[in-house]
Amino acid sequence: MDMARHMVHGVDVWLNTPRIPMEASGTSGMKAAMNGIPHCSVLDGWWAEGYRPDRGWAIGNGETYKDSAVQDRIEAKALYDLLENMIAPLFHDRGNGGIPTGWTAMMKQSMYMALSEFNTNRMVAEYTDNYYMPALSFARSLGVDNMEGARELANWKEAVREKWQGITIAGVEPLEMSDTLTVGDSIEVSAILRAPGLSAEDLSVEAQFGEASGDDWLSRRTSTVLKFSREEDGMLLFNGSIPCTEAGRFGFTVRVLPAHPKYGRVVEPGLVHWWE
Repeated sequence: MDMARHMVHGVDVWLNTPRIPMEASGTSGMKAAMNGIPHCSVLDGWWAEGYRPDRGWAIGNGETYKDSAVQDRIEAKALYDLLENMIAPLFHDRGNGGIPTGWTAMMKQSMYMALSEFNTNRMVAEYTDNYYMPALSFARSLGVDNMEGARELANWKEAVREKWQGITIAGVEPLEMSDTLTVGDSIEVSAILRAPGLSAEDLSVEAQFGEASGDDWLSRRTSTVLKFSREEDGMLLFNGSIPCTEAGRFGFTVRVLPAHPKYGRVVEPGLVHWWE
C-alpha cells in the first residue's frame, strides 16, 4: 500500500497492458482514477466496463489473436499511436495560465466515474436488486404447495435434458440486408430450428453479436432474444433485430438455451446449442 501511494503521487497517466483476458480485475487502476489519474489500458478487467473516451484511452478494441506475438505488435503500435497523437498533445495543450484544461477535464471525469460507479455501495446494491432478491423470490415460488414448483421444474429439466441432443439449427440468415450498413441501422435475423419433443416455449433463442477479431472470435458480445414467429412442417422459426451501434468489423451467431414457460431462461443445467 505504501508503494502504491508513492506511485499514484508520481504519475500523470496510469498505463495497464496485460494480455487479454489475463487481467484479474484492475483495482490499482480504479484507485488511480479515484485520485484523478486518467487510465490507459487494454479493454480487460474493469476498464472493459469503465472506458469512455472522455475518461481515458483504450488500447485496441478488446480483440484477441491466436498468435500472442502478433497481438503484442498490434497493441504496441496502438499504444504508441495513442501516446504520440492523443495523450501527449492533450497533456501539453496549455491554455490561460499554463493550465491543461483538456487534461484536467479528463482527470475530473476519471474521479467522477471511479468514485460513483466503482464502489462497494453500488456493487452491493446491484447484486441485491439484480440477483439476490430475484433469487429469493424464485426460491419462495418453488416452495409453494409443498414444493410442487420445485418438483415440476425438476421434471421439466430432466425432460429437456433427454431431448436436448435432438436440437438442430437448420439455418440462420440476415433478412434483406443491404451491402452497406451505417450506425443506427439494424439487421433483421431469422433462425430456423428443429427441436423434436420440445416446444418454442421450452427454448430461448438468442443472436450473439460483437466485434469480429483476428481469429473470428466475437469480442464485446451483446445478445438479443429472437422471438418465436411460427411453426411450419416441424420447424420453429424465430426472428429478431440486431442494432448497429458503432462502425467496424462485426459478426453474429445464434445460440439456444433452455427456457421454462413460467420461470424463463434456465442456465443451471449447462445446456446450450450453438449455430455452426
